[in-house]
Amino acid sequence: MKVPNLDRDGESPRSGVASMVDIAFLLLVFFLVATTIMPRERDLFLEVPRPGTQVEAPPLPIVLELTGDGTVWWGEGASRMPVEAQGREMPGLLALLKPVVAGMRAGNEDEPPVMLKVADGVSQQRFVDLLNALNACEVRTVGMID
Repeated sequence: MKVPNLDRDGESPRSGVASMVDIAFLLLVFFLVATTIMPRERDLFLEVPRPGTQVEAPPLPIVLELTGDGTVWWGEGASRMPVEAQGREMPGLLALLKPVVAGMRAGNEDEPPVMLKVADGVSQQRFVDLLNALNACEVRTVGMID
């Protein structure tokens, strides 16, 4: 007859494994209940046009660049042109931008967003003057780009 393998306390070494399995399952259940589940991407609203429908492209943004010397430029790259070099009222910018915004609103079109590219070292007053000129033109959508 074989004698069972007992440790020093007189218990079988297998008896501790059962309680460890119970603890592992309790921890697993606890973490499953305690975690929050993130919403899936399919829960996000996305409107896709039906095939055959004509979709209008959003208006292209108007890019204004304010350089370190305080000059306001209209456009990007080779097509950019200086609009204002000095003065707080910026009449040249107002003369160009007001008709564009008014024409878009009169035609019930979306207003083009104005994107500002501001160089390092521009004075805060010059930046505020540019924002005041955009407000005078009733521009509602302004963004900043690098």
